[in-house]
Amino acid sequence: MADLKTLSLEQFEPCLMQQFVVTPKEHKPFHLQLIAVDKRGDFDPDFADRQAFSLIFRGPYEPVLPQQIWSLAHEAFGALDIFLVPIGPDKKGMRYEAVFT
Repeated sequence: MADLKTLSLEQFEPCLMQQFVVTPKEHKPFHLQLIAVDKRGDFDPDFADRQAFSLIFRGPYEPVLPQQIWSLAHEAFGALDIFLVPIGPDKKGMRYEAVFT
């Protein structure tokens, strides 16, 4: 499993538009597509070890995953336990955000 403290924006950028698998206990596994990787704020190496960033994923409209830590699988990272927050649907599905500071 990848160390969340060392993950960076640059590691996720090549995974844009790729699928991550989430396996909720109450449902069959399904895919979340990584649709955005964005910088958050300014980076000050005297204050932080890395540039803060966010990931936006899109999944199906149902089921809606509640805000909590979810295990996502991807071939580049293996399993990642990431805190996802549902941020609402768009025209293609439900969106979720993960923020790394």
